Amino acid sequence: MKYCILTSSYPVNRHDSRNTGVFIYQFAKLLSARAEVLVITPDKSGQKDNAPEVPVHFFKTLGDTTELVGLNPGNPLDLLKLVSVLILGSFSSLARIKKFKPGLVIACWAVPSGMFALLAKKFFGTPYAVWALGSDIWKVEKYPFGKLILKAVLRNAKKIYGNSNFVTKRMKQYTDRKVEILHTARSLSLRVAPASLDKSKKNFACIGRFHPDKGQDILINSFSEVVSRYPEARLYLFGGGILEQALRARIAEKRLEQFVFLEGYADESKIAAYLQACDALIIPSRKESLPLVFSEALQNDCPLIVTDTGDMGELCRSYNFGLVAVPGSVSSLRDRILEFCANPLPRVAQSELKEIFNIEKIVEKFIITAGNGK
Repeated sequence: MKYCILTSSYPVNRHDSRNTGVFIYQFAKLLSARAEVLVITPDKSGQKDNAPEVPVHFFKTLGDTTELVGLNPGNPLDLLKLVSVLILGSFSSLARIKKFKPGLVIACWAVPSGMFALLAKKFFGTPYAVWALGSDIWKVEKYPFGKLILKAVLRNAKKIYGNSNFVTKRMKQYTDRKVEILHTARSLSLRVAPASLDKSKKNFACIGRFHPDKGQDILINSFSEVVSRYPEARLYLFGGGILEQALRARIAEKRLEQFVFLEGYADESKIAAYLQACDALIIPSRKESLPLVFSEALQNDCPLIVTDTGDMGELCRSYNFGLVAVPGSVSSLRDRILEFCANPLPRVAQSELKEIFNIEKIVEKFIITAGNGK
């Protein structure tokens, strides 16, 4: 059996942690132990691995398109970049799929990879599975003919997966077919030493791309009010993206330089080190499905403070492993952080909750449910 993974978010090398591709990297690696795998993805800035663990074809596009989710179709330059991905990705995918002859194409995610998979089916009869994220739902209306493309992709897919219960329900707007939950997760190294932080403080981490959807601006406003009442609180922000300069300005404006520390992207080891050292992980998203870092916190028994969007609130309430704030509310998030400072949650995530995000079981479920192509 051969699998071809089409994805817009694959790391340029094993140390690249800029997007959800870090999960696909592990997924492809584990899948390649069971079958032959080829990954097709847009080219990105950065040094490529000399000997990648899974064969990867990077196709050229206009400019650095590392974060497709950050492209705004309303901006002429971004629209041009997006069109270049669609056109060049279509031609490159068809050429590689024709040569590789996979038994199944895996489109990660529904847009734009699903479009490439749909073309391969039309030209070569190659079946494909679609794996959808929350961004597939939120961004589809911004793409030219986005809804029509998404409906066609789902209609012709052999299997449809969503990374959360939230996504599987929302996909019903675009298809009446069954959508199965297949979570996104990765295994972090737990052998690293915890980050060296002052244990007399209450240390919080927030990990994710700097984007309005992710809510770091709300968190900084909330934290400004937190430290006025609890000056021992400290916040470490990891990531990068379009809001970086605005966040730095906000920290300076609020005079939080001694309380909030804005870092760059963190690799696997650094993420594990801070999740082990911090008292809690904060996910302040305005809208979300189920981010990768949620499962990474569970692996490290790091309690959570999340907003009630996607599956996060329900999972935290059901398994009693986090506090839940109202999305978009500075005061609600502030109150949950202060509540945690007064009464910290224990660092013990339930094994049943951890098993939901076991990457090896995710790969096994995919192989079983996707079947053998045709």
